[in-house]
Amino acid sequence: MPALVVSLALAILGLVLFVRFSWRDAPDLLSPTTLVVIYLSIAYVLDPIYIAATRVYGFNDKYAYGLSFGELYELSYVVLLAILSLVGLAVGVVWQRRRRVPQRLLRLANLGRQRQLSPGRIIAVTTLALMLTLWALVTAFRAQAANWVDAIRWIGNKQALYEGRGYLLFLVLAFKASVLIWSAELFAQSTRVERRAWVAWSCAVVATVLVDLSTGTRSNLLFSNLLVLVLLYHRLRRPLPARTVLQAVPLVIFALIAIRVLSRDIFFEQYRHLSAPELVFEKLRGVTHTVLFEEVQSADAQLLALESPQTPPSPLWGETLLAAVALPIPRALYPAKPRGGNALFTRLYYPTRYYSTRVEMTVSLLTELWLNGRVAAVVVGFAVLGWLLTLVQQLGMTRRSSLMECLYALVVWRFISLLRGDVFNWIVNVTSMAVLLTVCFVLMARASPKADW
Repeated sequence: MPALVVSLALAILGLVLFVRFSWRDAPDLLSPTTLVVIYLSIAYVLDPIYIAATRVYGFNDKYAYGLSFGELYELSYVVLLAILSLVGLAVGVVWQRRRRVPQRLLRLANLGRQRQLSPGRIIAVTTLALMLTLWALVTAFRAQAANWVDAIRWIGNKQALYEGRGYLLFLVLAFKASVLIWSAELFAQSTRVERRAWVAWSCAVVATVLVDLSTGTRSNLLFSNLLVLVLLYHRLRRPLPARTVLQAVPLVIFALIAIRVLSRDIFFEQYRHLSAPELVFEKLRGVTHTVLFEEVQSADAQLLALESPQTPPSPLWGETLLAAVALPIPRALYPAKPRGGNALFTRLYYPTRYYSTRVEMTVSLLTELWLNGRVAAVVVGFAVLGWLLTLVQQLGMTRRSSLMECLYALVVWRFISLLRGDVFNWIVNVTSMAVLLTVCFVLMARASPKADW
């Protein structure tokens, strides 16, 4: 226990110093560095405290493990790994702060600034994107479900729903991409926006939420949709004061739990006797357990890797990171192509669950790096993250085109999904949305002789 207390104290001190250091350049709760520090504080300070208090860790009530007094030293080691990751993060931040953004990257970031979006093209592209999304959804569900009732059980299991049909998962995102470009254009307008435009936009946003709920992709709903809209509004329409952001935290927790219930928990056998409102109330009543045990699982994943005999005795030496590099190669041409971090983690520790449902557990970036190269990989990996984080923040100091604003907001929030997930899925999520956002922007923009691309 003393070792855990000392490690937690060091982690808190390190996080406070990091916030003071980063706040000078970006005094904003919604800046990339601040958001990353907030997540690290929850995942590697609050969650370990909760684990130590309850002596239970895991991923849900089905996969829960007791923690003995002696195993608290392992929890201390998890916190120390988080401290080392923070050191690596600081090194990457300082490295990039002492350098300017490359001119080539600045020119790339300025693409599209002189392009104006046509209202008629916005309507046409959004309508076409909606048709593509609906076609992809219907095709995916028809391939797996015998009827509409049977289709319900596929909600929340996109791995199985789109197995062998990844292009459909890509097309499902088309409508959301068009709405995000439209949102950035709407928020950036300095003149008064007509009420009917806001009504039409609101209906489109609701439709994107329903699409995300229908496929159970809570990560896409939050990190590629709703939170992206919040950041776009904050940057382009009206900056949100820190006080307002903090006051909205209870609402965000409520929304997170409600989305979890509607997109996943309500379909579980153990909750069949409860209605949706009753289940939401039950989850809210145990909000600490719901958030720190069922949602934030980064420390739990690392504890499992330390405790389980299934953990490989030697590092993977970049196997799951190679999966991201080999992503464009079809598995038919490269049958031995490695799996991403989440897939490998699930196959190692929950093989029955993986092969029967294809649902993946979240490994966390820290645990993925540790499995690939132990402590050295954690420090180096987070240094790279700190460099990339600072580079994105530097590019975000200036308001840019609707496309670049959407890409900025997407990448910023996807940093959180990277910390709680794996590199492979992060690259897939960012690149797929980036491609669709670019296509939608080009199709919506007026052709102009002054265009910069």
